[in-house]
Amino acid sequence: MQEFKTEIDAAKESVETIKALQPYLSHLNDLPITSIGEMGGDIMQNKKDLRNTRTVLFAAGIAIDIVEVVAFVVSLRTGQWGGWFIGAIVLAVLGATWLVNFMYHRVAYVCPNCGFIFRPTKKAFFFSAHTLATRKLKCPNCHETNSCLEISANAKEY
Repeated sequence: MQEFKTEIDAAKESVETIKALQPYLSHLNDLPITSIGEMGGDIMQNKKDLRNTRTVLFAAGIAIDIVEVVAFVVSLRTGQWGGWFIGAIVLAVLGATWLVNFMYHRVAYVCPNCGFIFRPTKKAFFFSAHTLATRKLKCPNCHETNSCLEISANAKEY
């Protein structure tokens, strides 16, 4: 019996959420069905593009880590820190620079406040706080600082 009460409470909460969102969704009735279908395709392509970008970043990062660990072990065993280890550090810095540039050119951000799609400056991109899917940026359109959603730069022209 308690299980049914829990389900009923969850359903009531869902209904309240839907009622609260209804005024904001009324304009969606004006969208043609083909437009909604195209949006779904764009969203799926965006997810695929982001997944591919992140896969390349992950694979390249692992490769750089392996080179660093091998160079460290070789330097530790041979006692020569000048060649292998310094070379691996230089390679890691160059690899990290390439990875940041690779990511920068393949993503854009959506402002949650106004919906504007933009690419930040490289400085803002590099130094801003971020999660896997968002980055805290200042929108060039509305000038609000928010956690902006990361999308594939191929998804839309901006």
